[in-house]
Amino acid sequence: GFYYQLASQVNGASFRNSRLAPNTIATLFARGGSFTDTTATFSSLPLPKELADIQVLLNERPASLFFVRPGQINFFVPADAPTSGN
Repeated sequence: GFYYQLASQVNGASFRNSRLAPNTIATLFARGGSFTDTTATFSSLPLPKELADIQVLLNERPASLFFVRPGQINFFVPADAPTSGN
């Protein structure tokens, strides 16, 4: 496993709000590095929990991924994600 702590999360629609809400698309941007060496996009439904050997965990559970590139990950915030806390 690899933990990448230098990332900024934003709402995937506006790229402005750093707060994430259930049932929304979110984006992680790498800060000072990269997540991967490749670019990958989902090709079928249901959305994969891993793309380009990348997995995003929310409350210890893998999130569904749309897109991964060296400096960006787009993922779906699950419906049961907490609405408060870190």
